[in-house]
Amino acid sequence: MPSLLPTIAFSAFLAVLGWGTASAMEFSEHFNGAMRADAESTWIYADGEITEDTPAKFEEFLKTTAIWKRQRIVLNSGGGNVIGGIRLGEIIRKHGFRTAVSKTVKAGDYSDAAPGICASACVFALAGGVERNASEGSRIGVHRMGVDFARLYGDKPITVKHMTENLSDIQQAVSLVLSHFITMGIDPSIIAMMVEKGADEMKWLSIEEIRRANIAFAPNELNNWQIEGYGRGIVAFARTKDARKQLTIFCRAKKMRFSFTAKGSPYSTDFVKDTEKFEEIHVAGKDIPRQDIKLEVKGDLLTISGPWSGPLAAADARNAMSPFGIIGTIRDLYSLYGFNNEGFEQSVRLAGQNCIA
Repeated sequence: MPSLLPTIAFSAFLAVLGWGTASAMEFSEHFNGAMRADAESTWIYADGEITEDTPAKFEEFLKTTAIWKRQRIVLNSGGGNVIGGIRLGEIIRKHGFRTAVSKTVKAGDYSDAAPGICASACVFALAGGVERNASEGSRIGVHRMGVDFARLYGDKPITVKHMTENLSDIQQAVSLVLSHFITMGIDPSIIAMMVEKGADEMKWLSIEEIRRANIAFAPNELNNWQIEGYGRGIVAFARTKDARKQLTIFCRAKKMRFSFTAKGSPYSTDFVKDTEKFEEIHVAGKDIPRQDIKLEVKGDLLTISGPWSGPLAAADARNAMSPFGIIGTIRDLYSLYGFNNEGFEQSVRLAGQNCIA
């Protein structure tokens, strides 16, 4: 993804004042000791003030560490340099990483999460995540941008020309920030939230404001289960929030079946590479043997289908780690889904009573 950064004459002097004092941001690998080592049990911790050099340090760090698909970048930062924060966010998005706000605490050989902060310039980096969340108790803060005039002008007299040029640069900076947020999927309403507080103050966002600005973003979470007419019957389905994936359960010839679709790279190519590595697929509380599963790839659309047979243990469905998961491989694109039980049992029951053919 090409950088959004224009040539701003005073970019090195543009900063959002950090919340509290901290040393420059450092990166480290962490593991929570889970039996399964993947992008859920491991993360990259980014802790400290964002500087002009932070993006370059991050790219160098990535060359020396193990990277999982959809790796989490956990941020704990009071802010820092605006341009550094935006560039860091762009790098995170380029790699398809997820972001979260939390403080990492070492506990022997393993690590755990504690409440952290992501304030001011850190939010530009947080925005880069293809998924974004915060641990319980963590806070996200915004405020107006500030310019380090002392560093910019030193002891030089400030003229009307300087003031005019400075105003133009600030307008460019606001445009830059807005473009970054929009490109990363953040709602423009965040700008109004930023200007509520001065550069030396902090507006800590409420949960509702975080949701409204789309800072919290979980595209793989399923929406509530629904039903719709198909053929002569009814199908039960749930779509992810980004509408790119859908799990459908239906009855055909008096037998229950499922169909899972995922649109867009890398779902088709990555999944096909793994098809020989697993024994079963977990689908909404039931384990389906690999030999009963049909897999099709047409263009950028992946379709996985098969029988959805056997008794349903409602408790198993409610407590399932995911509505769709692969048994027998750690290269699992789908196990990160959270199961949404809302409307599930009723929708599936109606689908079972109204076969489509």
